[in-house]
Amino acid sequence: MAKFLFAISLYFVKRKLMVSLNTKTMSDNLNRKFPEDPTKININQKWELNYWSKKFGVSQIQLISAVNQVGYSVAKVKEYLGK
Repeated sequence: MAKFLFAISLYFVKRKLMVSLNTKTMSDNLNRKFPEDPTKININQKWELNYWSKKFGVSQIQLISAVNQVGYSVAKVKEYLGK
């Protein structure tokens, strides 16, 4: 049962990632290198997803999964990932 639930949750995480990566939203400042709010992770912005996954040394899927588990707080995600 646990394997089944894990497989289902992984499916939805991958699906969320595909939606996030295919969303073509324009940011106000294309030269932005750091998050506007450094205390929150916005997984709907592709560049922020790339920034935070590199900063924590995890894949984008792992980052989205962590955000889905504990919320958008950088501190909570960092703790969840053990970083």
